[in-house]
Amino acid sequence: MSNDSDVLTAWEILTELQKEDNEKNEVQGPVKTKSTVFICVGCKSSNMIDDYSSGYKVCGDCGEISDNIYDRGPEWSQFDEGKGCGSMRCGGPTNPYLPIASLGTTIMACATSKIKKLHNWGQMPYDERALKEVLDMIEDVCKKNNVVKAVSDCAQVLFAKLYKIKHPDGKNKGKKIIFRGKNRLSIIAICIYYGAVIQKQTHTTKTIAKYFNLKESKLSDGRKDFLEYMKNDNIIKNIIPPDPTYFIKNFCNKKLPKEYIPIAVELADNVTKLDLASNHQPNSIAAACIYLLVKHCNITFSKKDIISHFGISEPTLNKTVNKLEKWDKVLFDSAIADKLAVIFNKTEDTDNDINLQLAQLNINVITKEPKVKRPKSRKQIDV
Repeated sequence: MSNDSDVLTAWEILTELQKEDNEKNEVQGPVKTKSTVFICVGCKSSNMIDDYSSGYKVCGDCGEISDNIYDRGPEWSQFDEGKGCGSMRCGGPTNPYLPIASLGTTIMACATSKIKKLHNWGQMPYDERALKEVLDMIEDVCKKNNVVKAVSDCAQVLFAKLYKIKHPDGKNKGKKIIFRGKNRLSIIAICIYYGAVIQKQTHTTKTIAKYFNLKESKLSDGRKDFLEYMKNDNIIKNIIPPDPTYFIKNFCNKKLPKEYIPIAVELADNVTKLDLASNHQPNSIAAACIYLLVKHCNITFSKKDIISHFGISEPTLNKTVNKLEKWDKVLFDSAIADKLAVIFNKTEDTDNDINLQLAQLNINVITKEPKVKRPKSRKQIDV
């Protein structure tokens, strides 16, 4: 009998608690009961419908809105107006350079948590960690030296492509190419250089070498290795070498009045058209064109300023100027330069024929330097 009285007492207590909850609902609005059932404010019905499209909890009997619904589910679409399409972003963002590390999870803990440290160390493999260090270095160097973000992005893409290349043959066939020390730095610097070339930015090898405290000759070695490893890549095949006009426009915008820009660009175009200094760097050709312009137009401008801006040495400038100075009449007249370009493109003409045609235009120029005949080596002499 005692057990039956205990059960009745328990039911009476439960009934009293439900009455108290209902009285609170009338005053405060809908609340959750212990059985997680919502009660309508208007009709006291428990027939509540969750309308996720509008974000409300609606009574199924009277239609009154009782509460808001907070969506705690993942957001599958990325700003696509709820159409259910577009790039998915449920979970962490995916880094195309670090595919395995992008699959990792995050432990919610304080920064000093040992479990979190171990988790972070283990979720990124060694190869991706080494690549990430270089990509971060490229970004830091570009930010520090005020290099455009587009150049930094291109350099990261180039190094990521280079990082995946493996030895095609030999004892290391199938293994990744390893770069260490200054050779590694020169490769990274060359990636920034070609990133600037792709984005048509005026960054010389000398200025980029300074970013990494390297000699320019070391950068040349890095360029050879880079082009050798990337020779089959379409990006490198489609790279257009920097034109002297890019360097000239940059210089004139900063140092010279705007009216001299068309003359300087015309000079550089004529040099390229006639192929007069193909064995010189574009910045050297641009510096020589600026020097000829300053001399021709009697502009007060020092040679040291030209040398420091274009990042070349004085002997290099003098050598390039000496090559172009004898073509002074041609370079400042595009009509004559166009005629000469047609003559030079005829491969059958000899030097004497070209000199005769130049004489008809009242131009006295030695077209090519005479070649010095050297004696044959012992291996080449027929016995």
